Amino acid sequence: MTDIATLHDRLENVPTMKPYRGEYLHRFAIKNRFENCLELGFAMRASASYIAGALDELGGGELTAVDREDAPFPQPNIEVELEPLGLEAYVDVVREERSYTWFLQHQLENADHPRYDFVIIDGGHA
Repeated sequence: MTDIATLHDRLENVPTMKPYRGEYLHRFAIKNRFENCLELGFAMRASASYIAGALDELGGGELTAVDREDAPFPQPNIEVELEPLGLEAYVDVVREERSYTWFLQHQLENADHPRYDFVIIDGGHA
C-alpha cells in the first residue's frame, strides 16, 4: 500500500498540487469510499496519484484519467509515475484526440445510470 508520505515525497515538485491539497483529495476519496472516479485533465499527474493511492487504501476501484493526446505532458508521465508506486492497476489512462469534454459528453450520452461517483475537473490551470 502506498502511504500519503510516499505520495508527498514523489510529487513534491509538481507545481500545480501542494501536498496539503493532495492529502485533502486523498482523504476525501477515502472518507467517501469512492469506487469509480473520473479525472478530466491529468497532465501534471498529481491528482491521479493521490486518488489512486486512496483507491489502493480502500482496496479497489478505478480512476479514469482523461486528457488530450497532444497536451504537454511533463516527465515523468502518468504511467511512469504510477508504476513504481504500485498504483497503475487503479488508473485507466485515456488520451483523447480533441478534448476531454468530448469524452465526458460521450459518457453522459451513453450511460443509463451514473457511472462515476466522483468527478474532478483538473485541467486548465491557466
